[in-house]
Amino acid sequence: MATTGAIAASQLHQLVYYHLDNEMLDTANFLAGRLHALEPRSPDSLHLLALTFLRLQRHRAAYDYSVKYGASGRHLGCAYVHALACRQLGKNFEGIQALERCKASWSGKMNWKKHSDTSRRHLPDAPAVCTLMGKLYQAHGDDQKAADCFLEAHKANPFTWDAFEGLCQVGVDLTVENMFRPENNSSSRLPEIYMDEVSSTRSLQRQYSTPDPFMAGHNDNQTGSFVLPMVKGGQPQTVLETPTAHGGSHDDIPMGGVEEQVKRTRNDHNVESLAAPKRTISGHVPTSPTDGAPRRSNRIFGQAAPRPKVAETKDRTRQPAVKGRSTVGRVVSGNRKVMPPVPAEKEKEKEKDKEKRRERPTVAAAATRPQASMPDVQAEQQAMVSLLDNFRQLAIGFYAASRFETDKAIDAFTSLSTAQRDTPWVLAQLGKVYYEAADNENAEECFARLLKIQPSRLEDMEVYSTVLWHLKKEATLVYLCHLLRDHNYNAPQTWCAIGNAFSLQREHDFAINAFKRSTQLDPKFAYGWTLMGHECIANEEYDAALTAFRRSLGVDKRCYNGWYGLGKTYEKKGQTDKAERHYRIAASINGSNSTLPICVGAVMEKLGNKQAALASYSRALEIAPHSALAKFKKARVMMQLHLPQDALVILEGLKDQAPDEANVHFLLGKCYKLLGMKSNALKALTSALNLDTKAAPFIQEAIEQLDNDDSEGDFA
Repeated sequence: MATTGAIAASQLHQLVYYHLDNEMLDTANFLAGRLHALEPRSPDSLHLLALTFLRLQRHRAAYDYSVKYGASGRHLGCAYVHALACRQLGKNFEGIQALERCKASWSGKMNWKKHSDTSRRHLPDAPAVCTLMGKLYQAHGDDQKAADCFLEAHKANPFTWDAFEGLCQVGVDLTVENMFRPENNSSSRLPEIYMDEVSSTRSLQRQYSTPDPFMAGHNDNQTGSFVLPMVKGGQPQTVLETPTAHGGSHDDIPMGGVEEQVKRTRNDHNVESLAAPKRTISGHVPTSPTDGAPRRSNRIFGQAAPRPKVAETKDRTRQPAVKGRSTVGRVVSGNRKVMPPVPAEKEKEKEKDKEKRRERPTVAAAATRPQASMPDVQAEQQAMVSLLDNFRQLAIGFYAASRFETDKAIDAFTSLSTAQRDTPWVLAQLGKVYYEAADNENAEECFARLLKIQPSRLEDMEVYSTVLWHLKKEATLVYLCHLLRDHNYNAPQTWCAIGNAFSLQREHDFAINAFKRSTQLDPKFAYGWTLMGHECIANEEYDAALTAFRRSLGVDKRCYNGWYGLGKTYEKKGQTDKAERHYRIAASINGSNSTLPICVGAVMEKLGNKQAALASYSRALEIAPHSALAKFKKARVMMQLHLPQDALVILEGLKDQAPDEANVHFLLGKCYKLLGMKSNALKALTSALNLDTKAAPFIQEAIEQLDNDDSEGDFA
């Protein structure tokens, strides 16, 4: 018989999970403390206590309580909580070691189709652990091992989106078109994945074999009762109702419904299969072997049903072997010699028949659990294929965006169904992709639609504020700042928007302070560090700018804005060789940004390498054929390389594209002069003089030198 302490511990287990599931975290933490006091040496109680501290965002306490059994890998739950706490505390490698030491407990385990609104597994499986290990390796700086962990998690469970995002973040080359396909899962698994709630009948009958999540070894749990008698054996036991998780046992227990109950009943009571019923000596067909299954009303009201057959079967098993063989022989075969029944046994048979007739409707309903028909299986398979197709389309867009393939990403996201496309996540991704493609108008439209759907959203609002900064929409930016401040004053995105608003008003000191505040709220907020660096450049604080950009790269080394900022800072400081190196790194990360090769070309010009500069400007025009800046710089380098005819073609087109740009007309006049077309040169220089009166001295000098034959000139 279970001791009072064991029963109390079981009840506390259930109560802790009850309050965790209902987000009553303080109460859960308090109860976990009582459980730990009751069982100070139990790793399960330490796991629950550490878990409640983790949910309360008290990571140091979670670390302290999980380190005993977690760091050594002796308990999977403690090791998982320990690794999560280590990630928050920056102890990444310690968390990796904890998970590696308990690898035997999670390797090969799969729980992703065993969770529903009525049952859960509170211990992680292989995909969850691999995803966490990938994040720890990524934070530790080992992208190769991080990619291996993320890939293993994705193969085991393609719906673990964190794993796919991790693969994109570490820069792995993927063929996304071949991912998220049903071929990755065996055909036998497809119908099981989403069959938990196919019908209310099947959902209800599934509870017959749901194991007790808090009592190891008690697989005969009957829900609805706080304390119920034991079904097997002669001793009572404590069985706790719980729809949440599996407590004492770390093994995966099949949720097999009535079929599993039939198997257990068959083994326990030595009865024959339902598939081929035979006649007994009395002429009756043997009843279903699932008589031991609890009635629905018993499960609901917490009453244990009488089980006379169980007791009788046990009595019969204690009879001499000869009688047992004769009875079994009569049931199995009707061809043997029929012997007259013993009167006492005949009375027992009649009593059993009466009992079974009273319970037969409920037992029959449990025994004849409806199997999934072929249309149901096909529907499940079609639903799985549809989900995977949707995930694959989202993955194609996200992967393309992570590699800055903006056109492909836009096509992928816009080809989604309207219901999927008009969701906050997709609109945010589209807005960011349009921003990277320098299409700020469409980016603003996406973010504006996003805020109409989700006015309280904070994620990605730092990008929206930068879009408004580029569009010079001061009023909209100020409104966004007030909106974010009202929703979360201490969010880093809020202070990024405030910093952009100050920057647009050329209040650089206030902008720097706002960006610094965002990084104080979240030191891993790389975007805040880069914006602070750019403001420091505008304020001519180059050393502070270098520090800010380096901090951003310390958070995310694939942050091309950080590399670009370092290049810009070194260029301002006159260190052109360092500037060129950092610009090239940024261009290698983001190959679709035309600004980066333009910056490389400008540095090459300063270094005197005109051919390399021309190649960089040509590359920029391949990326953005309509870039006026790239056309202008390319034409100027062509003139310096004595290619005026090629430059003239570019400049004449650029004149139509930017008719109000004085520099274009000035350079066009210089080009006409090189080609000996003095009248056209005079006309172009006059147009430049009319557009920019401040540059009148330089333009007048160029007009006066039209009769000279020198081919040198100021092409600024």
